[in-house]
Amino acid sequence: MKIIHGLENISEKDQNQIVILGFFDGIHKGHQSLIQEAEKISSTLNDSPSLLLYTFNRHPLEIVNPERAPFLLTTLEEKIELLEKRQIDLLLIGDFNEEISKLPPGNFLKNIVSEKLKPQYVVTGFNYRYGKNHKGNVETLSKEGKTLGFPVSVVNAVMMDGEPVSSTRIRNLLIAGSVEKAAELLGRNYSISGIVTRGEGRGKTLGFPTANLQIPSRKLLPKIGIYAGTARIKNKPLNKEWGAAVSIGKRPTFNGDQIVVEVYLLHFNGNLYGEKIEIELIKRIRDEEKFASAEDLIEKMKEDVSLTQKILELPR
Repeated sequence: MKIIHGLENISEKDQNQIVILGFFDGIHKGHQSLIQEAEKISSTLNDSPSLLLYTFNRHPLEIVNPERAPFLLTTLEEKIELLEKRQIDLLLIGDFNEEISKLPPGNFLKNIVSEKLKPQYVVTGFNYRYGKNHKGNVETLSKEGKTLGFPVSVVNAVMMDGEPVSSTRIRNLLIAGSVEKAAELLGRNYSISGIVTRGEGRGKTLGFPTANLQIPSRKLLPKIGIYAGTARIKNKPLNKEWGAAVSIGKRPTFNGDQIVVEVYLLHFNGNLYGEKIEIELIKRIRDEEKFASAEDLIEKMKEDVSLTQKILELPR
């Protein structure tokens, strides 16, 4: 997959492709259906054009209305990794800034989509909005697309349990701690990546040395609690997967006041400082609790690890 940063770096050979429009936070089953539709269209055209996905480096609300900007299911780095596993040939990452946010819908289509990308075909979702104040929608896109010379395919919602799959719906599930249901809509387990940093070393003294992860500030963390999951140490020749007990919380037993992500890798022995770890959350085990003593916490942590092994069907 070729990655293009900025419209100014579009070359002539990158033009005249199937263009997929959207922000694509999460690359969930709805987003996957857009990519599948683009693949289908490409296969019917004589020259089998490439798929170019046009997205932005930040959520538009971060510029337009920062107070309403959601936390992200996927950081830009995570989004790139997920799209590399799909049949995307070209990924165009535009800079969403004030200038872009103030473009009237017609100008966005003419000046950027039509003149810069010169698409053979445009594919987008049923709820796609664009242009100043989000006044552009799929109806205006289809109408103006005809005038500008490119057909538009609008993909209907993917329905699950009677509701459309959407990034907002998945965020709400994660905020409620429903990681299993969120995984159904994502088509994968929800993952969190971070660099291992030095903490207070308390986990080691308790007999459960944990890796403290530094998480990107815009990344959505699910409901505070203890989770069973898996972990991978990124950028290693051997991409081995480990069972993991994951704590997302404030460590109330020790009067913590900031949310931290701590990971205990089962049957792991080694130094993780400075490494990047990706964890996948499989199941929420329990709420975070405040214990009367460190000894009580240790007993509960033993139960958490045992339950994690059972959930993951790992040897004891």
